[in-house]
Amino acid sequence: MREWVKALPLGLGLPDRAASVKPEDAASNIAAWLQLLGVEHVPSWLTAPGVDNHVILGSLGVGAIYAFLVWGVPALRHGGKPRTPHENEESLRQQLFDLHKLIESMKVTLEADSIVNEVNVDTFHEVFAITVRLVKLGIPIPYLPKYEKIIQYENFNKKMYQYFSAISPFLRDGDIKLATIWAEQTLEQFIPSPSAPSPTATVPVHPLFLRAYERYRNELGMQMREAIPQWSVYQAAFARGIAIWTHQMQKNFIFTLSDERWTGRSDIMATDEWGNDKEKIRRRLGIGRNREVPQGGIAKWIFEEPNKKNELGDLSWVCLLDGRVIFRQDFEHGMMIGPLRVRNKGDDSGQVLILISDDSEFRSGRWKQETIIGVKATDCVAPVWGDDH
Repeated sequence: MREWVKALPLGLGLPDRAASVKPEDAASNIAAWLQLLGVEHVPSWLTAPGVDNHVILGSLGVGAIYAFLVWGVPALRHGGKPRTPHENEESLRQQLFDLHKLIESMKVTLEADSIVNEVNVDTFHEVFAITVRLVKLGIPIPYLPKYEKIIQYENFNKKMYQYFSAISPFLRDGDIKLATIWAEQTLEQFIPSPSAPSPTATVPVHPLFLRAYERYRNELGMQMREAIPQWSVYQAAFARGIAIWTHQMQKNFIFTLSDERWTGRSDIMATDEWGNDKEKIRRRLGIGRNREVPQGGIAKWIFEEPNKKNELGDLSWVCLLDGRVIFRQDFEHGMMIGPLRVRNKGDDSGQVLILISDDSEFRSGRWKQETIIGVKATDCVAPVWGDDH
């Protein structure tokens, strides 16, 4: 309970003080105070000498009742004992899980609103109510002054969906620390760059990419900026291709082996069922019981474009990689990202993917893969759905 609420009994004591202190000489007289405040016709019953005692007793009585309601009732609810650290922790975990359920429901609404490309007033109010609860827990929200310009009418549904998607799994698991970190990192990614960098040879090529860059220098062009970590990377290996998603870019990529082509797509709105409901994904994609299934935006992309399933073939393995040690560097006509895992599970070598873009929009193009000599594959932070890699 807020401190100003608990301090209200102090205000209830003001009439008590007024009844015992005259405005000019500390003599007892409520009527004198009323006249000082501009009340000209004071009722006769307020001028009676005994009224001061009634006011004092009444103020003390009201203050006692209020103090009991504020402090006494909560204490009785807990048996007169303060909460233990374990009880506080359980209470916080329940708050976080309740927020997770609210957010997952809200993501469905945001997705529906994005289809008709409008911001519903009720949706906005519900989103705002959720963010108020988040900021009380110390989790950064888009409405803070630092981020207030990144959420506009035209992108409200998409940006709030991406923001909620980033923190919801950690709220579900009761991990407020990671929820806070991912909220901040996601909001930082929403802030647009001041201006597009110019290609320059003065920016160093990351050591992981030097060998590959020497081979594809003419096709990639000059480097645009220094390499940056990706925070978290989801990688899936198929019989005839690869799929990845990076948190830093908020983008999905599919790489097919047959034609050595890649396609990129901005992070697809995927509700929690695409990430957690393995059996529903299996039914939607028509995947057999003895086969692994993809998840998240990759799964939804394959669902929306069934030809991708035929191009990629069966899924071999999936895992979440520690993106803090995976780097991406942009060039004039493409980018490189690594070290990623190779498709062969028995090989622990790291590899870099070279993406050469067809156009300036960076939507598709050709790709190559190169083994990084002396660098092992990035470890899986957690195998997805229990497959031990």
